[in-house]
Amino acid sequence: LLALPFGRKERNRGMLFALRRPAVAFTPIAQQMATLYADQIAAALENSRLYQAVHSELAERVRAEEALRASEERFRALVRSVSDIIAILDREGAIHYISPAAEILWECPAMALYGQNILDRVHPQDLAGLHELLARVGARAGEMVQGAVRLAREGEDWRDFDCILVNLLDDPAIDGLVVTFHDVTERRTYERRLTQLAYFDPLTGLANRACFYDRMRSALARACTEGLSVAVLFADLDNFKIINDTLGHAYGDEALRWVADQLRANLAHGELAARLGGDEFTVLIEGVRGVEQVLPLAHRLIAALAAPVRLAGRDFRVGGSMGLAINDPGNPNADELLRKAELAM
Repeated sequence: LLALPFGRKERNRGMLFALRRPAVAFTPIAQQMATLYADQIAAALENSRLYQAVHSELAERVRAEEALRASEERFRALVRSVSDIIAILDREGAIHYISPAAEILWECPAMALYGQNILDRVHPQDLAGLHELLARVGARAGEMVQGAVRLAREGEDWRDFDCILVNLLDDPAIDGLVVTFHDVTERRTYERRLTQLAYFDPLTGLANRACFYDRMRSALARACTEGLSVAVLFADLDNFKIINDTLGHAYGDEALRWVADQLRANLAHGELAARLGGDEFTVLIEGVRGVEQVLPLAHRLIAALAAPVRLAGRDFRVGGSMGLAINDPGNPNADELLRKAELAM
């Protein structure tokens, strides 16, 4: 019997047996050959173990790579299907990546936008705001800020966007500022339309009664703190009923629009004209120190309303009566001020 253990690093993996009959002693050369054979068996087993380990590792790596590719494909599909514009910018606004949704807005391949600056496509009035957002988000890793901006569309058409900026400069996979632009143009247009309906007269485009009262109350509050006064001009058209009865309401509406144009043309910046209803109009003037400051405007408006207006091929003189009231400094009563202006008219 010849018995030889074999293994790896002092660890027994098995035993090699050689049996001989009849009982003849093994020579030293036979023992050496058996030892060599045992070592080869041990090496073969170790190689098999290593092969299995490598094979398992490679299989795991292949599964991980396939999962990564599938995840990337899902991400690309999601980015392609999302209508929001996703961009990666540097601190100055240069585009390092932009999603395919931008192709619809700017009608060019997304790749063509790489290297351009997003600020070049921002409304001039929103440039300072976006500069500030970029500075704020770029100041600290992981920072997130929100804002609103208008982006140019082909043909000088501006779209409203809400934007979210996140600082991922420290993320090696991103290395930039991630910005998501969400188109809210329809919502903002609807909100502006609601504001227009709530605060402006649909026929003339002037402020309505609610808007006039809000502005008058605010102006009176400011005037009290500044030691100044607020003036209200109250105008009523003289011949409006004649136009309505003679030509009909359609031409009466045209006459009202003409009056609104005359008011707008003679007002300075910050002065507000409103149509309270029917043929009643008002003008609000802030920062008044005395009646002499307001009389020139009143005279201009009376002269403008006395001019002829062409309706149905004929000249009509609308004309107007006008009253002026100025509040006492420190008296913020809006109803009283408007009532006095109407009494003066």
